[in-house]
Amino acid sequence: GYATEALRLLMKEMHKNLHIHRMEADILLENSPSLRLIERLGFTYEGVAKSSHEIGGVWRDHLRYSYIFQ
Repeated sequence: GYATEALRLLMKEMHKNLHIHRMEADILLENSPSLRLIERLGFTYEGVAKSSHEIGGVWRDHLRYSYIFQ
């Protein structure tokens, strides 16, 4: 959809113009739409980041993904 297309363009521009080498995404376990999106974009699962982000006063685990530009 639109999010996939927009992020692909953004990633391409960030790599080309800002020389970004690596991107990371930390996503809540229950956020299925974001997980599907990040996997469609070619991000690689790296593991669980325990208590990595505070949301509503609670430290939550997130799934960590990365994308390495070649």
